[in-house]
This record gives sequence, structure tokens and C-alpha cells, in this order.
Amino acid sequence: DRLLLDLLQEDAARSNVALSELLKERKIELKAAACGNRKEKLRENGYIRRISAVLDHTKIGRPQMCFFVVNMVDQSDVALERFLATATAEPGITAIYETSGDWDFLLVGRVANMEGATSISKKLRMGICNVVTHAVTGFPKEPGVVLLAAQHP
Repeated sequence: DRLLLDLLQEDAARSNVALSELLKERKIELKAAACGNRKEKLRENGYIRRISAVLDHTKIGRPQMCFFVVNMVDQSDVALERFLATATAEPGITAIYETSGDWDFLLVGRVANMEGATSISKKLRMGICNVVTHAVTGFPKEPGVVLLAAQHP
């Protein structure tokens, strides 16, 4: 199952026949129908939460990735709800993580340029938090894939 999950993370659109052939190259005999059954079991058991497309951000006009680190100045429930409502509704924000340490949140954004990042940062502040914006300048390793087959059980 770990190798099957690795292959699905690389390309979830692969057919069951293609998956079967790739597994066979790795000395694992699993027919196409069995691959389909294993995928369905992995979905049913919650190992696969969803199947989605990975977009080319340059082609959709959002080539700049940014991190927004947020420190809530106002720690009230009302301020927190207001901040999260604003951040969640912002189309340029792709992920929101609540963190421990010096900062309360780490947000990931995709924008056309740094002016877009500045605009988001201003919307987030609302007088209730400090926001520091960091532009991503390179991608030595892209997010999203956790290889399982090489790990020890």
C-alpha cells in the first residue's frame, strides 16, 4: 500500500493498468483490478482524503508564492474570528496554519506579484495583528508529497 500511495501522489490520474505495470517493475504483482480495489479501500479507510489537480501557478497568473507570518495583537475571540474569516475568504491565501512559538499563524499565498502580497497583508492586519510577508525565491523541494515506501514500518 505504501508504494501504491507513493505512485498515486506522483500522479493520481494514472489508470489501474498503469499502476499495475509500475508495481510490476518494482517486483510487486498486483493486477489492474486489484489496484482499483486497493485504491478504493485506501479511500474508504481515510488514507486518501481527496484527489485534486496541481496547477501551474504561472499559467493561472499567480506565480509569486508568499508566506505571511501573523502575530495576533488582540487575542480576543472576536478578533480571532474576524481574522480567520478575512484570511479564509481571501482567494490569494491557499493555506492557513495555526502555530506555536513567536507567531500565531503561518499563511501561504499565491499572487501575481508583490503588490498583490502587500494588498493581502493590509487586508489581514485590520488593527488586530502584525503581519510579516516573505516572498519565496526558489523551490528546492515542492510541497505535497510524503514518500512512504522507503520508510520503515
